[in-house]
Amino acid sequence: MLFMNRIRELREAQNLTQEALGERIGTSGSNMSKLERFDEKLDLPKMRAIARAIDRAAVDLLADEDNPYRLTTQEWELVQLFRALNDKGKIRFIRIATAIAEPIGPEAA
Repeated sequence: MLFMNRIRELREAQNLTQEALGERIGTSGSNMSKLERFDEKLDLPKMRAIARAIDRAAVDLLADEDNPYRLTTQEWELVQLFRALNDKGKIRFIRIATAIAEPIGPEAA
């Protein structure tokens, strides 16, 4: 997947138009179109702004399917749930996730 297609994919996953995303990052829809087509230079501050505007990590803009650091939609939902918790909730979340991840017995193998 090409880099610019990844930005489009993430934007569309949030049901955002180029105009809406452009507004979130302080640019026009036509400039957003240029960024997606790679007709305009995408510097690090713009990349961070886009990532924040679509509530993703900047690495998600760069990552393709083979990148182990790219989060799936489900993984990203878990991150968002975790971030919304207070400290006590985060500890419980980690305990539950750890318990689920551990093999239960010989039948789990």
